[in-house]
Amino acid sequence: MNTLFEQYMNLNIDTTWIGLEKREEMRYSCTPIGARIFGWDCGGLHYCFIDSFGEMVFAVNPENFGGPYVYPLARNFSDFLSMLLTYKTTNALHQIIIFEKEKFLSFFKLDSWKEYNNRQEVVETLAVIQKELNIVPMEDPYDYVIELQKEFDHSKIRYVDEFYEQTGWEKSTE
Repeated sequence: MNTLFEQYMNLNIDTTWIGLEKREEMRYSCTPIGARIFGWDCGGLHYCFIDSFGEMVFAVNPENFGGPYVYPLARNFSDFLSMLLTYKTTNALHQIIIFEKEKFLSFFKLDSWKEYNNRQEVVETLAVIQKELNIVPMEDPYDYVIELQKEFDHSKIRYVDEFYEQTGWEKSTE
């Protein structure tokens, strides 16, 4: 039986409008070793699984100066899609770790946000995901991600040597 991720890939839909553009893989020095990239958003931001972390879904943000460059967003792909159905775009998901909850939720009240998320392309793409994969929106993605961040040990992520040279971060010996 296909995994949920394989079923998602087999939908063969354009997910660019929801921040998961499918394109030729490119790697940044902050792309972890073992990353399996499945989608791209603006500014080089990409989403992946990392081999040593099983089904956990990560955001890789090369423009997140001061780090973390890589952080978990969901324990599994089902949760990731569920959050995506709630917030309509990955652009919201990767910003959870930046803002306090009240400030984060205030973005959803902006007319520009509502206008974009009500575009036909966004609505139709999310409807296919919801129907074909039997996924429902998550009730509180913000708290889910914040809790996941608290539990996660970022020192377990491994990078190429160039990353450590560029950032001055110490390479873990574990």
